[in-house]
Amino acid sequence: MIALYLDENIPPLVANTLQDERYDVVSAHEVGMAGKPDDEQLRYAAANGRAILTFNQKHFRPLYDEWWFEGRTHSGIILSREFKIDEIAELLRLIRNLIERTQPEDLHDSLTFLQQYR
Repeated sequence: MIALYLDENIPPLVANTLQDERYDVVSAHEVGMAGKPDDEQLRYAAANGRAILTFNQKHFRPLYDEWWFEGRTHSGIILSREFKIDEIAELLRLIRNLIERTQPEDLHDSLTFLQQYR
C-alpha cells in the first residue's frame, strides 16, 4: 500500500478521515510542515517514503522537472485540481481509488494526476 503525504492546501479533514479508515496518510498540518516552501514539502515526502498529493500544479509540475533533471528521487508527485469543501467526498473517493489500485513502485519518481483514478 502506498503512503501519502497531503500538502497544506488539502484540508486536514481529508487526512483525518483516511487515517480513521486505516490508510497510511499524513498531512503537512500534523507534521509541522504547513507554510514551508514547496521544495521543502517534496523533500519531506521523499525523505519519509511518501508520495505527495497536492492541488498546487503551478509549482509542483516544475519541481518534478527540476528533480528529474537533477537525478533526485522521490516517491511520487500526485497532482489534482482543487476541490471545494462541498466536494470532499469526491476527493476522498479518488484518493481511496488511488491507494487501492496503485503500488508504491508505480508512483516512484513519477508525476500522476489524481483524476485518472475515477
